[in-house]
Amino acid sequence: MAPRPSLPALRRYATVAADTVASSSATTAVPSAARPGRVFPERKAFLFDYYNHLLRRSQLVLLFQHANLSVADSNALRNAIASIPVPRPATLADDAPSPEPATLTIARTGLLAPVVRAQPGGAALETHLNGQTALITCPSLSPLYVGKVLAVLARTVKKQQSDDPKKAKTQPALSLVAGVMEGSRVLNAAQVKEFTQLPDLDGLRAQLLGLLETPSRQLVGILSQAGGGSLVRTLQGLEDTLKEKTTGDEAK
Repeated sequence: MAPRPSLPALRRYATVAADTVASSSATTAVPSAARPGRVFPERKAFLFDYYNHLLRRSQLVLLFQHANLSVADSNALRNAIASIPVPRPATLADDAPSPEPATLTIARTGLLAPVVRAQPGGAALETHLNGQTALITCPSLSPLYVGKVLAVLARTVKKQQSDDPKKAKTQPALSLVAGVMEGSRVLNAAQVKEFTQLPDLDGLRAQLLGLLETPSRQLVGILSQAGGGSLVRTLQGLEDTLKEKTTGDEAK
């Protein structure tokens, strides 16, 4: 059996294989990781490994149902995603590589199902595997970035649609149905959209740091006042009050 290709080569191979409806299958048979006793053709085995990699290694996986997406439509969606700058976390070292952008994969639902079934929380996600399926995989968790991805997908699909009512049944469509966060937590479409409204991790860190620093700042302010003119003025006022009282008593 020929050696397995690198991950970038596997990604390109998987994309082409999933997008192209080919009548012929690969001729080289390899063992199936899903069913040890079954042998899959080479192309199916590659796709199985690729889907498994996406679900296990991506911080966020968005599951879509699609209809009437041509190869040109898929390429337009990928180009739109690639145009979105990927945020670089403040904690990332300067010499570290930049985070990878999100990736669109037109999946084969029948082959994706056993992969999903083997994942933590897969039973909840498997119920959404109906019809034609597409995946958006995000290597990093950034609510702002994910929100931009969803927005650009909606705009791009809308541009591909026609106003002709006769073409309504053949219009391209892409609908978010679920998401998987950090490999195990399954979110419905509403929860994914709520996630996009959250601040990024760097923003949350800044808010938390502000909350932690507030009591200490207040204490520093009190101590600085106690060690400065405020304390002196308070003692002088008390001294003047005592002098006035003493003078009044002597006058009596």
